[in-house]
Amino acid sequence: TLDDFHLIRRIGKGGFATVYLVRFKSSTGRYWALKCLRKAELVRVKQEHQIINEKRVLSQVRHPFIVEMFQTFQNATHLFMILEYVAGGDLFTFLRQMKFFEERVARFYAAETLLAIEYLHSMGIIYRDLKPENILLDTTGHIKLADFGFAKVIHDTTASFCGTPDYIAPEMIRSVPYDKSVDWWSFGVLIFELISGKTPFEDDSSDKIYHKIRDGHINWHPRIGPEPRLLISGLLQLNPHQRLGYRGDGAAIKKGPWLNALDWHVVEARGMTPPHIP
Repeated sequence: TLDDFHLIRRIGKGGFATVYLVRFKSSTGRYWALKCLRKAELVRVKQEHQIINEKRVLSQVRHPFIVEMFQTFQNATHLFMILEYVAGGDLFTFLRQMKFFEERVARFYAAETLLAIEYLHSMGIIYRDLKPENILLDTTGHIKLADFGFAKVIHDTTASFCGTPDYIAPEMIRSVPYDKSVDWWSFGVLIFELISGKTPFEDDSSDKIYHKIRDGHINWHPRIGPEPRLLISGLLQLNPHQRLGYRGDGAAIKKGPWLNALDWHVVEARGMTPPHIP
């Protein structure tokens, strides 16, 4: 129950959730993030299913690059999730400070993110909200994928429209059934943004962005060299069957240009040296 915790301070507030930094009263050790969700608000904005999905997914996953959920509980008015506290901020904020990343820095974050997505796919989970805001940095500089509100266990394809405009795959916009390869499309957008500081389909309205995505009209940025460009082109294929990583297979992406020199066992063991310690 709430009485088990010392509330230290508020660390985040979203549409229907407030997150507090807490510590169990029974221990002087570890900090946790306590996510508090108002039931009435969840019902009002029709987000109950999103929270059920998030809870279901987080209870199934355990991976070095994914935020861990410790437990959930509720009272009459609120649902509570106790999550691993990731203290280093998010990749979006760091990217905005830096404007863009050198290729070796972008490669570090891309490699760890790839392993998180590949793991989710191996568990039958589609993530659907890959973007720098949802990639947190721990105190050692490694990544933790967070925010599983759009994640879902799927057996083959699904059809709901969700995500963030700049990162949405064309098949989602066309309202046709899609599979896990929508995550690899978003991964291509992410790499583009990490290297250039821009997104490939940037525009001043969602409708214009969707139009560019549907047409596959990429605003190539001069900072993106030939190797990452080859990889991004493979990921940003309009036809999901031709997309690198089709059918949720990260192996082809690891063997692809720009990433194939990495030792993936070292990456998985958190053995790459982080380019930045928060």
